[in-house]
Amino acid sequence: MKQAFSLFMALLTVLAVSAQQRTVRGKVTDPAGVPLSGVTVTVKGSQVRTQTSQEGDFVIAAEAGSTLEFSSVGFQVQEVPVGAEDVINVRMQVRQDQLSEVVVVALGQTREKDRVGYSTQTFRSDDINRSAPVSALDGLQGRIAGAEISTIGGQPGSSSKVIVRGYSSVGGQSNQALIVVDGVPFNNGRLGSYNDFANSGGVDFGNGLNDINPNDIENITVLKGAAASSLYGSRAQNGVILITTKKGRDGKLSVEFNSSAITSTVGKLPVFQDMFGQGWNAQHWKEENGSWGPRLDGTNRLWGPVVDNSRLIKPFSAVEDNIRNFYDQGVELNNSISLRGGNQQSNFYLSYGNVHNNGVMPSDVDEYNRNTVSLKGQTKANRFLASGSFNYINKKGSNVNSKSDATGSSTFENLLQIPRDIHIVDFKDYNNKFFNVDNYFTPYASNPYFSLFESRSRMTNDRFFGNAELGYDLNSVFNVRLRSGLDVANARVKDYQAIEHPNPNTWRGPNPTNAEGASLTATEGEVRELSDYVREFNTDVFLNYRMNLAERFSLSGFIGGNYNDQESRRHLSKITDLTIPGFYHLSNSRNTPTTTTADLKKRTVGAFAQVNLEYNDYLFLTLNARNDWSSTLPKDNNSFFYPGVNASVIASRLLDLSGTGISFWKIRGAYGKTGRDAQP
Repeated sequence: MKQAFSLFMALLTVLAVSAQQRTVRGKVTDPAGVPLSGVTVTVKGSQVRTQTSQEGDFVIAAEAGSTLEFSSVGFQVQEVPVGAEDVINVRMQVRQDQLSEVVVVALGQTREKDRVGYSTQTFRSDDINRSAPVSALDGLQGRIAGAEISTIGGQPGSSSKVIVRGYSSVGGQSNQALIVVDGVPFNNGRLGSYNDFANSGGVDFGNGLNDINPNDIENITVLKGAAASSLYGSRAQNGVILITTKKGRDGKLSVEFNSSAITSTVGKLPVFQDMFGQGWNAQHWKEENGSWGPRLDGTNRLWGPVVDNSRLIKPFSAVEDNIRNFYDQGVELNNSISLRGGNQQSNFYLSYGNVHNNGVMPSDVDEYNRNTVSLKGQTKANRFLASGSFNYINKKGSNVNSKSDATGSSTFENLLQIPRDIHIVDFKDYNNKFFNVDNYFTPYASNPYFSLFESRSRMTNDRFFGNAELGYDLNSVFNVRLRSGLDVANARVKDYQAIEHPNPNTWRGPNPTNAEGASLTATEGEVRELSDYVREFNTDVFLNYRMNLAERFSLSGFIGGNYNDQESRRHLSKITDLTIPGFYHLSNSRNTPTTTTADLKKRTVGAFAQVNLEYNDYLFLTLNARNDWSSTLPKDNNSFFYPGVNASVIASRLLDLSGTGISFWKIRGAYGKTGRDAQP
């Protein structure tokens, strides 16, 4: 009877303990509400512990009345008693003595910056948008150490150039950094732009960076060294620009509106002499396109051709700000509105942005318009995670074609060939009988307004990019993530050059009536239509892990694979010698259209792994490895390997530096190897 009573009491004790111990779940975030990964959650006074996932979630077994301890490098240790609740959410507070910044590293992973053994530089949304830029990196020019960021052209929507490690290729391959948006490679090509060196022409409608609304960006991280970017393979040999966009947050619905208006004028023009006027060899030749004539004396002189028995007269004196008066004041309007909200399980982010930019050239010949729509969402249920993003961009622009006119000159060159004593703005009425194709004052140049307004380049570009991610937490150590992204764009360009063919027996036509007997080299017109299509599909799969090996050792990292498929098609058709003036269609010529087509395809399969070993929060070692198989290399030799290693020691946590004035001291070193496969 006594033994039975003892057994009964022991059973009641076990049941009571089992009733007290249960599963506690929750999320850990930083002061701004951003999830924190790698936070150690410990049942105080025991060996029971776990770490938060990439989304800041944790699951742990704890008894009622016990205390959970939350600790992470750079944050204050927090203790939370376990009561009757099953969900405990914690917002960590930053340690004022050891400020640690969480940064995005390769393949969308996040780590505390003080644990990274290579050089990174991160910019937040306020840094990026302080100057209300149109392109994502415009606001960072001159602020990234060791990087060159510049705008290639001066027209609205022109391409941005990003050189991180200097120029590594002198051939046709790009020297620019790889752009990665939310963990997915982003095409930064100059769609719709082209160069025609044979005809001294070309247009620049901008590159891919211009398609991202800067107000949608949460932060930008620059990976410079090979050890930092080796996990991206050959495409990252020139460095990586990691762009993380905004997403929804737990809390009330919030609305953010940004608006800016910027005006611009031409900043610098050549310095001109004001001593000599139109002519040549100190003589007042009325056909000349230069200021090599007699001294300017202010007297009234006849100039230009005789038309209908009449001629123009004007003072022979310099026109101040003559070329500057040709240009207008540019106006840029940039507006963006966004909504975000959600709860602990689901959230969303929705934004719309509009940019209208009319540049400094007269009229709308250098106009740029962009509309962007972005939608992101995320939901969680127990151990499952699903998220996705959708981005649509529509761009329309007009560009001043640098293609030469009948005189072999561009618009700016035609401006420079107007003598100092002639008002440029008078030529805007290029249908005036004194300024038209037949009677423009010189046969050696073209009316800049005629070539500007009658020859145009227009572009329309539609682009979609987005990604979807699925995840499952196997346990407190392992989780699986699958992320796929798609980037599709189609640009259409139409440009044309007007006929500039003076009639016979006019000032500058065949059998010219000017005293020098010079006639214009005529152009017979041209039409070009370009279709530029690109598509890229990218998939990554990860098995992430994080565990404590011993009391002071922890191990984390991932293994995974990558599949990348790229395709592009460029089709250009052109006709010359237009039959009907002013009718710009590919059928408007006796000549057969010339057509060029380029179809390019490339496929890459990769495998990668990373191991992070940490000791006592001051010693860190990271090993990277990636191997790619590329379709552009020979089938029997298409594999190449990219290793990387970096290590760091936070000496200020290892040594007593009190009294030295040093608050933080880290020693780091890194090694990496990259290469490049062939173009398609």
